[in-house]
Amino acid sequence: MLSLFWKQDESGLEPVVDGLKSSCDSRMLQLDARRGLLKDVVAYVKSEAPSFFQGMQNAINPLSEVEKYDLDIIKSEKRLYEDLNDIIERRRVILRLMSEYENSLKEVERTKSIFKRVESEYQLETENSSFGKRLQNAELTLKQAKEDKKMAVLNAISITSNLIDAKKKYSLFMKNRIIHGMLQYANKLKYVSDEESRIYLRMSELFSDLRKSLSSVSDDTQPETLTVFNDISNPFDSLK
Repeated sequence: MLSLFWKQDESGLEPVVDGLKSSCDSRMLQLDARRGLLKDVVAYVKSEAPSFFQGMQNAINPLSEVEKYDLDIIKSEKRLYEDLNDIIERRRVILRLMSEYENSLKEVERTKSIFKRVESEYQLETENSSFGKRLQNAELTLKQAKEDKKMAVLNAISITSNLIDAKKKYSLFMKNRIIHGMLQYANKLKYVSDEESRIYLRMSELFSDLRKSLSSVSDDTQPETLTVFNDISNPFDSLK
């Protein structure tokens, strides 16, 4: 019954580990896409409004810090799924021990059955007043069957003890790994969120300063140069 419980519960963490691995892959794709976007924005401003290129570049430079923190999140997710995967691997060891335990019980039953049969045959020989070689063989066979049964029982006891000990260690191991993994991931998420919020607020201020500088441009500036920014709103206003 205990074995069935473990086997039915086996799939609990695998989807979580797979999901975290997929999340790491998606975050890397997101980083690559953002790098490409920023590269194109910088190239566009440099081409269409070179006089404002330096101001725009200063405003988006803090995004390099955001990338560093995003990479920290990816590393943290990797550590988390590695911790959870360790639990899965340790669980497979327990399941192998469960299989050994079940096989040992079957061996006990097999040797008990053989012993009963051999014992009946020996009793039959004694009742028939057998003697000499025949009775000697029956005695030896009975002795061997008894020894086999004894060894099977001792082996089952040993395996059962190992299994109980391993399951106790596994329970503690699983608890510690989950707590450690989730805490480090949660703490990292909070830290990164706080730091990225600070960076975005700083960028908001830089973009506001840039817009103010654009609005104060002298009237003799080429109109087509300014039209590049006419419809651009501060993308970070919502953070204020």
